[in-house]
Amino acid sequence: KLPVGPRGNKDLTGQNLSKLQKSLDGIEYILIDEYSMLGQNTFGWIDKRCKQATGCYDKVLGGISMILIGDPGHLPPVPDKPLYHSQPSNAIGDQGYLTYRMFDKVVKLTVNQIVQGRSSEQEKFRDLLPRLRKGNSTTQDWQLLLTCQPSNVSIADFEDAVRLFYSNQEVATYNHEQLTMLQQPVAHINARHSSAAAKSLTSEEMSGLEPTIFLAKGAKVMLIMNLWASVCLCKGASGTVRDIIYEFNHHPPDLPIAAVVQFDDYRGPSISPEVPSCVPICPITVLAQSLEGVHERQQLPLRLAYALTIHKSQGLTMSKAWINIGKSERTPGVTYVAISRVKTLASCVVEPMTFERLTSLSSSETLQYRIKEEARLDNLAKATLAAVSNDF
Repeated sequence: KLPVGPRGNKDLTGQNLSKLQKSLDGIEYILIDEYSMLGQNTFGWIDKRCKQATGCYDKVLGGISMILIGDPGHLPPVPDKPLYHSQPSNAIGDQGYLTYRMFDKVVKLTVNQIVQGRSSEQEKFRDLLPRLRKGNSTTQDWQLLLTCQPSNVSIADFEDAVRLFYSNQEVATYNHEQLTMLQQPVAHINARHSSAAAKSLTSEEMSGLEPTIFLAKGAKVMLIMNLWASVCLCKGASGTVRDIIYEFNHHPPDLPIAAVVQFDDYRGPSISPEVPSCVPICPITVLAQSLEGVHERQQLPLRLAYALTIHKSQGLTMSKAWINIGKSERTPGVTYVAISRVKTLASCVVEPMTFERLTSLSSSETLQYRIKEEARLDNLAKATLAAVSNDF
């Protein structure tokens, strides 16, 4: 993990520099997924760190090859500017922008692998999504989405659907309400930290690990990192807490030995022959490097999954979702990301919105920069394809 973030935005020296150089020794490629969330300032520091690691200050990214993966129509970075924004805010943002502009090979994937099928319903859904992405939805699109509002569906079919909200506060409130409804003792679980500085770090700086989580038997949870991909213990895997195991004479808010979770799609061995698909999820230790040194956090890699922010849902595919896009497009792309989390319109409930709300993205200044960038990427993709075709 590159030491990039609000607490590490200075050149590295001494032991910290040596650790970075050792960790990147022999690395030829760096892959960054969901790159729409990567901002200019962060990318500027990534360029700096790569140059420090290799000592090649005259080469972009220190001579290390990098592949950016994602959809520029997804959610932009917070609180940074998108990579393609032509007016960086400062010198390091300008460095990030210029580094990004050096990428000259593009491969564009055009087939939607999530929304499949040839039924008229699926064709309408596939046609709707590109218009949502650019804020030019039609009245027919709006009317189609209104068929998914709560008054038009069987609520019983969506009692187990994940709720998607815009704000963290809405998510926290809904998760707390659902946890309380279990009528089970709630375990307040504090992470172990190596220092006071480690305790103050955000979950984003610690690979998603929270300083405090709340669990109970029967709680719906989600994995926040990949643990065992071949048996579907991946980031976003959902399940139900069946037990919380503590050492003798330990109890909440101490960190447990494990939480036993019964995962919905798990394909590996179960901890109990009587109960299938049960896995002990043990605490994970994550390191974060800053100018002050290395900080550690140890916590269960779980979060309550009754509700998620739309930002946190990016990259996930859900079997069911209950979506509330909010009263305005406060972040460009939030409507498109939310509604594209499901494979069919029939598998989601969408809270009703006005036609003006659905198309409000079209007035976003950021959208205009993005449309210009996508035209540039399209041209690069054609050039890349032509070059590859000539090689063969």
